[in-house]
Amino acid sequence: MSWKSYRHRLVPWLLANWKSRSVRRLKQSAEERSHIASDIVNGVEGVCSVLSATEHTARGTCSSCCAAGCRLRLTGRSKYGGGCSLLQHSGPAVRAYCGFSLSVRNSSLPNAGLGVFLAEGNIRKGQLVALYPGTVYQSFQPIFFQSLGNPFILRCVDGLLVDGNRSRLSSLVFRSCWHRDRLGDHFLGESSWLTKYSINPLSIGQIVNNQTHDVPANVSYEEANLLIGFPIEYRCYIPNLNYQPLVYAGHD
Repeated sequence: MSWKSYRHRLVPWLLANWKSRSVRRLKQSAEERSHIASDIVNGVEGVCSVLSATEHTARGTCSSCCAAGCRLRLTGRSKYGGGCSLLQHSGPAVRAYCGFSLSVRNSSLPNAGLGVFLAEGNIRKGQLVALYPGTVYQSFQPIFFQSLGNPFILRCVDGLLVDGNRSRLSSLVFRSCWHRDRLGDHFLGESSWLTKYSINPLSIGQIVNNQTHDVPANVSYEEANLLIGFPIEYRCYIPNLNYQPLVYAGHD
């Protein structure tokens, strides 16, 4: 990645050029953005419900394997290997629900590294395609060292930063947050996206490349908030965690 492209992801450069920055304008009206955000949340909840049902089925058919659920969520595979029933069935289940599946391979863009491709099926206009995983930072929270040499930091319209790097310090920070954030028996995030054995096959949004002058984008980037009312039992399939922990009503 060239410096001209990377500098917009480097937090120190952003701070030094804050006054002369270009601001991304939203073309949709507030009402249109609200509808889009609602569609995204509904899509995420639908995928999570499919993964939840698949996990319950996997536990019934592979109890010895899926008893190692904590290890599976952390490493992307159980101690019994990549043949875990949940890993085997989550991809086909999500493909059946969404009507498509994705694959990651070398990008068709010059010097762009990896890219995300449609492997099977068709994607409808306005449909949820992928999720951008990673640790979510407020604009005032420390991310300097994580940003060094990191092309996967996404700056949102509201100033939030999402670190989608699955290696080095970024990976350690996310794993630390994953171990920290549990509500009873419920995991509050999904960490197997850090490996090649991801439970949620849509957790590859950070690999989607930006458009170029010659190749226009065929997907659009949209933002949505999963509010506290989002089903707690589905959060274990969401590949995002806050750098600062959330406080839920009725809990310390």
